[in-house]
Amino acid sequence: MKIGRDKYAHAAGSAIIVGLVSLFTGSIIAGMLVAIGAGIAKEVVWDRLLKRGTFSWADLGADAVGVGAGALLMVAIL
Repeated sequence: MKIGRDKYAHAAGSAIIVGLVSLFTGSIIAGMLVAIGAGIAKEVVWDRLLKRGTFSWADLGADAVGVGAGALLMVAIL
């Protein structure tokens, strides 16, 4: 199974959000919540409701992978 560039972008974007929010707030949980919210908002609001893209459960899965990776990285840093 080939993983498309889009999935890597979702995972990387979520990890970056977790990292930045965690660094600014000092809370990994806050970073995770913001990244999860951003991923859901992108898929549900932007893609499904506004019809600006294509809703994808796989994109949400890639977001979840990025959130987990970002959180693990922040645990090691903070």
